[in-house]
Amino acid sequence: MSSNDTSASSPGDDGNNDSAAPTELIIAITALVISVGALVISLLQALQQYFSSAKGYTSCSKEVIGGWADNTYRRLRWSEFRFEVHFTVPVIFVARPENKRGPLGEDGDVGIVVIDGTDGSLEATHTSSEVVKGGKKRTSRHEGPPPPPPPPVASAPGVHTAINEEATWLSLITAIQRMERESCEWQQRQQGKDKSRNGRAESESSGYEPSQEVMEPNTGKGASRRRRPLLPAFAWPGTSSTATTSAAAKVISGRHYQDVTRRETIPGRSLAVCLQQKPKTWDNMPDSVTKPYAITTFAHLVEMTAMLGIYWKEFNRDDDSYRAQGNGFSVEGFYVEGLGVAFTFQKTGPTWFEKNRVVPRYDVKELCFGLAPTVFRPRDEVQYADEPKGKGMLQLGSAAEIADTLAVFGCNITTVNHFRKSHAGTRRSHIFAVPFEILGMVGKVLQVPGTVFRMLPNPTIYHWDTTEQSLKTMITEFGSAVTEHSLAHNSTHIPLFLDAIRTINSAFASWDRDATETKQLGNSESGAVAYTTVQLTSLHAAITTCDALLTDPAHESLVLLVLGVHIQEILDLLNEPPPPLDSSTSTYSHSPITPTQKPTQSPSLIQQLDSADAESRLYLLIDIYMTTIRARVVEAVSSQLAPDSVSGKRRSSISIGGWSRALVGEVWCALVLRMLCWLLLHDFHRKDVQIGGKSEVFESRMAVYVL
Repeated sequence: MSSNDTSASSPGDDGNNDSAAPTELIIAITALVISVGALVISLLQALQQYFSSAKGYTSCSKEVIGGWADNTYRRLRWSEFRFEVHFTVPVIFVARPENKRGPLGEDGDVGIVVIDGTDGSLEATHTSSEVVKGGKKRTSRHEGPPPPPPPPVASAPGVHTAINEEATWLSLITAIQRMERESCEWQQRQQGKDKSRNGRAESESSGYEPSQEVMEPNTGKGASRRRRPLLPAFAWPGTSSTATTSAAAKVISGRHYQDVTRRETIPGRSLAVCLQQKPKTWDNMPDSVTKPYAITTFAHLVEMTAMLGIYWKEFNRDDDSYRAQGNGFSVEGFYVEGLGVAFTFQKTGPTWFEKNRVVPRYDVKELCFGLAPTVFRPRDEVQYADEPKGKGMLQLGSAAEIADTLAVFGCNITTVNHFRKSHAGTRRSHIFAVPFEILGMVGKVLQVPGTVFRMLPNPTIYHWDTTEQSLKTMITEFGSAVTEHSLAHNSTHIPLFLDAIRTINSAFASWDRDATETKQLGNSESGAVAYTTVQLTSLHAAITTCDALLTDPAHESLVLLVLGVHIQEILDLLNEPPPPLDSSTSTYSHSPITPTQKPTQSPSLIQQLDSADAESRLYLLIDIYMTTIRARVVEAVSSQLAPDSVSGKRRSSISIGGWSRALVGEVWCALVLRMLCWLLLHDFHRKDVQIGGKSEVFESRMAVYVL
């Protein structure tokens, strides 16, 4: 029985086992899936922990640093079992285009990129070509401010406002690229207008354009006059279009741009903004900084803002408070904990460059800090920030610095105190401020021959609000006054001055037929006017004629003496006390004064100048110069040079210390004519003035940061 029972129960047990097997399999599979899922989740969590250790990676995205994000990557540090974020930032500086050494080393080791608006430069600086090339679209001949934008439509993109997540140094680089590109294109258009105005053309094989001839100064015996070739499309003077577009970034060592093909040297241009790319890791970023920053220096930042037409309103190094604005840009500076002085750069309005572009010459850097090189400065002299300034450098950045400059030129204490001590009622200007006279008389010519750019940073503390038309009128009137006073008689140099004035008048008169267009080229905001190369060349030639006398080593002491005495006489005249009351006769009536009349006061020369209308003031000022200032200067200089035994008994033919009275008069005429031509050849923005503190950062290599 038992054996039968056992054999009978076996089939039932097999059935139970068969039914349990699928259940166990399902449970096992489910457990496996859950385990695998848990493992995957654990792995993902671990990876998330590792990737989240890449602090700052999202701050180096395209939304924040644009194309510079292509150089961002993460590297696993096995020793710390975490990711490290690597990226590159620009080190921006101002130098000559041919410079081969930057803050990070030689050009061959760390490539130097010249920001010049070319396609290669746009690529190397990761700048959007659409923004730079499409930043300005004008079809009219009017060269003034851009017209107001059209009203928005439903299909048009929204109004562009500040992009808070974007690093502001991207806007700085883009603005510099636009400045270079637009001003260069405008230069080409202006030269095309010169060609059409002249109505002349040379054969294509010659490669030269007569209207763009620039006569180089004759620097020695047998030196020939040279002319510049017609500029090709979109190129600075002296470059070819091939060289202009040849710059292209080379990728070396993976993601890092280490070198940039250099463009050819540009003879007419000696000032450019450059950059090098500096590798960094987020580990070294201060906690208070959330975006990569660009690196520059105090001096270079001031120079770049001047090049962009931005003028400082506040420059307080004690409180680390800085503010500048202009040309549609705004710059603010402040102290950042753990980093240092940082700046933000914002675009706040419409921007245009063209004729407002600062002259691209290396010496312009010094004007940004209230310094101006003179014709007495040796060619290769290096100017250091803290050394005393001599006759080779004008200090014009504050009243105290102007006083030091006057002392260098031998002015007396009374004249120096007009600037050193602040007195109520002290006057320092007639039609324009006296420091502009000094700048024009001995300042180095900064306008680049072959270009039409005239704008300079204002190195003085005074606004420049004199129109070009007034200066042209004064040059013409000065020539008439010289002729009227017969100063050319028995003179060697004055006939040359008169010839130069006639050339200037002819150059400007030849374009008066197109006065409407010339007026359109003017900018009511800045007062800048686009002159032709013929007009600018005539001014260069006149200054060269004056410098032939003024820079003669045999006359240097006399020139400095005449300059100092001239400034003395001008300031004395400006601050003369009013003449005493005349109780016997009236100034305006020769009849005796009746008892009911009050004594009248004869108006001084300056009072007459102030009361005259705008046009009459120009003629009256030249008359004051010729009849009063010139006589006083010649007499004062002669008194200082002549022996006491013949004082007061001299004649014009008597030699005074080796110099005749006639030569003193010639030097004075050369200084005045040079001043007028220099001020007409250059221009300053009306809102641009020097403020305190900027001169302290001249040549400063203290690092500052653009966020």
